[in-house]
Amino acid sequence: MYRLDPATGQLTNNGLLRENGHLNAMATQRGRIFGAMYGGGVLFDYDPAKPWQDADANAPNPRRLGMADPHINRPAVLLAHPDGRHLIMGGTPGYGYTGGGLYIYDLETGTDQLLTHEQMLENLSTSALVALPDGNLVGGTTTAAGTGGQPLAKEAELYLFDFTSRQVIWREVILPGREWIFDLLTGPDGLVYGLASDSTFFVFDPAQRKLVHQEPLGETYGSRSSAQGPRMMTTGPDGNIYILFSRCVVRVEPGTFRHSKVADSPVASYGGLALVGGRGYFASGSHVWSCPIAGLDEP
Repeated sequence: MYRLDPATGQLTNNGLLRENGHLNAMATQRGRIFGAMYGGGVLFDYDPAKPWQDADANAPNPRRLGMADPHINRPAVLLAHPDGRHLIMGGTPGYGYTGGGLYIYDLETGTDQLLTHEQMLENLSTSALVALPDGNLVGGTTTAAGTGGQPLAKEAELYLFDFTSRQVIWREVILPGREWIFDLLTGPDGLVYGLASDSTFFVFDPAQRKLVHQEPLGETYGSRSSAQGPRMMTTGPDGNIYILFSRCVVRVEPGTFRHSKVADSPVASYGGLALVGGRGYFASGSHVWSCPIAGLDEP
């Protein structure tokens, strides 16, 4: 686990015990950083206000909270629920399995809940998640099975999840022929923005439960960024949405859905778009790169 200070460029390698894996997805909640690890779907809790002491047997930091294996082995998303209390993990299952579950951890009680793919969407795995203002979730899925497993579903679906009852209340193949919804983001206009197979950009209205826009951005900007927990989309301080493609960064204007390229990359990006100080940061192989974002003047 690495830590980069954008102001100084200092990079610190903390390691993570002797785990033979990596944190596919991360989220912040209550001033702490949480990570979902491949393999085993292990949930870690790190308090950045305290010293890094992963090998401390009495007070480890970070510490393991729970795991979702085999229902989630390769996490794709970790969502910090807006109630400030829960974390929700989704991803593909263990080797040879088909259909991933949904893992919910309660920080107040220290308890967890695992919903299997049969309780969610049979033979599909949750690959992207966002929360709505009412606390319910919008989830995107993939047909991909665990490594060595047999995909049984034909198309990815979008779903609405009632967080109180812990039930899927709506589901639909909104993009026929696509097998993967890679990322979702709730826009300032209340719409849900997403990126699916073939770099298909789409916008979903959760109130009306219908697609209001779709467009094949790959024809204009090339292939999408690629990683197991991609974080290809983020909201900038200017209220616009930014999408990381393999060789560029694209700005999307909420409401109008107009888009334009705002930065080129000399290397292929893997994912992890973060906007800090007017620059976009992302991973490429074993390196962290950054580039200035045109028109994003942030102190």
